[in-house]
Amino acid sequence: MRNKIFTGLTVLLIQLIILSISGCISYKSNNNAENPDIRNLHQEEKFNSYSINLSTGGGFTGLKSGYALFSNGVVTRWQKLPTGKDLIDWKVKVDSSQIEQFRKELELTGITDRQYTETGNITAYLKYKTVDTTYFWSWKGIGVNSNIPPEIKVWYIKVNLFCSELH
Repeated sequence: MRNKIFTGLTVLLIQLIILSISGCISYKSNNNAENPDIRNLHQEEKFNSYSINLSTGGGFTGLKSGYALFSNGVVTRWQKLPTGKDLIDWKVKVDSSQIEQFRKELELTGITDRQYTETGNITAYLKYKTVDTTYFWSWKGIGVNSNIPPEIKVWYIKVNLFCSELH
């Protein structure tokens, strides 16, 4: 019981820190116009043969953030603020063969034949988009205490680590 309370308080503290940092970012937005960085991200997604998007979000802040990996080797870190504003934290180019390896490993797990649609206070999401199909999975929690589907647990942790070390 004490561990659950401590874990909950830790997650809450992390969310508050992220929210306070993102609140300090200057960003001019028109609700009718999308951030140019996000428009470019959507354009990039449109012209690539596939993309992989890992994200988490929810809680009382409503903040959602994640990584987008594209077949051309572009990797972005993004945030979607509760106000609906989208921000690109960073964008880097890596060797596209690394992204291709992640794609192959994902398909070999067999997850494309399964459905996971759990949600919780904090929810993790995985979206894999090909030219003609979009796969989407979600599960409760983040980090070690999450309900990551067993067939992708090792893959998911490896890809998250790869992305977090890029910037």
